[in-house]
Amino acid sequence: MGVPESEKARATTLGVTKLNQGMDSHMAYMAALRTALDEDGMTVDPAPAERAGRVRMQALLEERMRIFGQAGHTGDYALEPFRPVQA
Repeated sequence: MGVPESEKARATTLGVTKLNQGMDSHMAYMAALRTALDEDGMTVDPAPAERAGRVRMQALLEERMRIFGQAGHTGDYALEPFRPVQA
């Protein structure tokens, strides 16, 4: 939507460690929301349209995680149990 994914992925290989994806994910959410509302103009319940927006936003973020090489690394980290703070 903004900078092409190929350029963002290239930036990660050059050492860039932070990419702001907020605008792209919000644009994906709103596009899906508007489409859902347009398809059913008589609805009074916003939940289905909002669900469509969340699904599209999640799909975009999952795609970007694969493109940027972030996906599939769960097993790389050991589980740390939560320890309450001692007062």
